[in-house]
Order: sequence, then structure tokens, then C-alpha cells
Amino acid sequence: MDIREKVNEYYLVVKEIMNINTLTDIKARGLLASKMGCYLRLVNGRKIFKKIFGKNVFIFGAAPSLEEDILNLKGILVSNREKISIISVNGATKALISHNIFPDIVVTDLDGDFDSIFKAATEGAIVVVHGHGDNILALSKYLSKIGPYSICTTQLENEECIVNLGGFTDGDRALFLAKELGASKIFLIAMDFGEIVGKYSKPWLKKHVYAWSDKRKKFKIAKKLISKYLREFQGKLYTLGKSRIAELKIGHLNYLEVENIIDK
Repeated sequence: MDIREKVNEYYLVVKEIMNINTLTDIKARGLLASKMGCYLRLVNGRKIFKKIFGKNVFIFGAAPSLEEDILNLKGILVSNREKISIISVNGATKALISHNIFPDIVVTDLDGDFDSIFKAATEGAIVVVHGHGDNILALSKYLSKIGPYSICTTQLENEECIVNLGGFTDGDRALFLAKELGASKIFLIAMDFGEIVGKYSKPWLKKHVYAWSDKRKKFKIAKKLISKYLREFQGKLYTLGKSRIAELKIGHLNYLEVENIIDK
């Protein structure tokens, strides 16, 4: 499937569920293209490929189970660090760093805790910054600071060095990134696209809350996009720990089982 077909299929899924403004998406893509040179895309693109290709990729979302999952997996992450790459989804970065776990990659549209995202970048993470119609102000505010550590993505067709790797929310974009760049196995932790939004999802949340209307719609889109490509993940995609994704037939592992899977 070429990029035009991918974008068309994506918009068919999205527009079934919620209205998005294509013109502001185009504006966001143009802003990224004007600020990000292709040299940075090349250098950071090579780094991110090395972090993912052939690796066991652990993707941490910000579901309510996040802190418990980190505590239960920390020993496995440390003892198997050479075999593992860690992707943090936006706000999950703050929780990981608070437990002295620094991600290799952060996937974000810059509405998580920026200080944590920037700290991860200065410790070696590549930041995958997504531009869309609703985050133009955040891009304008933070891109000059985070740009040198980043590659940038769009939900439209590619423009210059701004690419579309698939996905809609930060969580499913992280999943499609790992797939596109050749992860050996992918483990989803604290990612359930469920009714409760974890407190690390947004900087202003002080506790877990029920998902608001737009959030529920975005979760529904994410699940639909994943389900469309589930066959392509056959045998290498698992949920891990306390969270599962309802409605999707994805293999599930407990904390004790994952180490055996990593070694295979």
C-alpha cells in the first residue's frame, strides 16, 4: 500500500467517528517542513532505526496500570537492556523517568509533560513529534528546543522530510512505528484504550479520570486502525501486564512469561 492509499484509508476510518480539519493538518505539516531540515531527519532516522530493528520493543502507554507495570517490569528491563528498546507514549515518559528508566524513543504530539520529554531527549531518546491541526501552538512553542532530537510525522501524505508512519493517537502511532521499522516483537504495556484515562496522560491531571467524549472517539479510532492491520502483527504483538485492549484479539502475557518470550 503506497502512502496515498494509506492516507485515504486512514481518513475513511477517522471521519466515520469524528470531524477533523484537513486544512489545519496541512498547516501543521507545513510548519514542521519549514522548521525541520532533511539532514536531521536522516541522522535521527538512522538512530531510531537502530533502536528498533530486530529488537524487543516495549511500548509504555499511560493507562491507570502504568506505575504498577513499571514496578513489576523494572528488573526485566534492566537485566535485558541490550535486547530491549523502550518507547514511551507521551505522558508515560514522566512516570518512567521517575523510576530512573529512560526511554529510547518518545512518541508525542507535545501535550504531555514537556520537561520529562526534553530530559529523555537529552539522555539519548529520539523524539517522534507528530503535527496535526490541534497542536500548532505547541509545535510553535517547543519545536526549536526539541527539534534537534526529533523526527517529525504527519497524518497526511509526506512533505519533504515529514513522514506518515501510520496511526492516530500517540499510542497506536508508537505501535505502527515499531512495526514499520522492523521490531522483532512488540509488547504493549499500560495501553488499553479504555474508559479510564491515566493521570500521566496529561500534565494537568492529578488522578485517573473517566475518558471524555473526544478521548473516547480517539481511542475508538486507534482500535479500528490497529484491527485493520492486526494480521501483519501475527506472532509478534502482545499486551503485557495489567492492561488488555478490549475487542482486539492480541496475545496477552503476564510479567513472568515475558522473559521467556524475549529470549526466543
